[in-house]
Amino acid sequence: MDIPFYSPIIAIISRLQVRNPLSVSNIKVNVSLIATIKNELHNVQKWMECIFEQSRLPDELIIVDGGSTDGTFELLSDFKPKSPIPMHIFQENGCNISRGRNLAISHAKYPIIAVTDFGCRSEKNWLRNLLFPFEKDISIQMVGGWYNPEDQNGNSIDDAHGQPWIR
Repeated sequence: MDIPFYSPIIAIISRLQVRNPLSVSNIKVNVSLIATIKNELHNVQKWMECIFEQSRLPDELIIVDGGSTDGTFELLSDFKPKSPIPMHIFQENGCNISRGRNLAISHAKYPIIAVTDFGCRSEKNWLRNLLFPFEKDISIQMVGGWYNPEDQNGNSIDDAHGQPWIR
């Protein structure tokens, strides 16, 4: 039985280009970590702490600001010289999340792209665990992870039934 709902999804998947595999397995892969932001001054400090305290740091950090007016861009710029990894910050006024991610990817130096958001708090081993499959199997094309969303006050965001989004 053909289910029409799945047809567009299958058509999209069939058009996706396959990433060239990494040339060697069991190596440290290079990764560009990208994020978008707009008017999240209150999240910058905690987010940076989560990223810089990762057990495996990214090889570069690319942030696209969609035109913050609350001092976010300036605070990010203050962090740049203190960053333990290369940090690139771009500002494009009116840029939405999709455009911001595409812009960040276009500036990425490395073939593996990790994505997170400023409203998320990554566990200490998040990036290491995310990269592990790439370092063990050169045929891996994509890996997914999880995160813990937080509100502006740093409280975990629960669903309508009082359950955390991700466990």
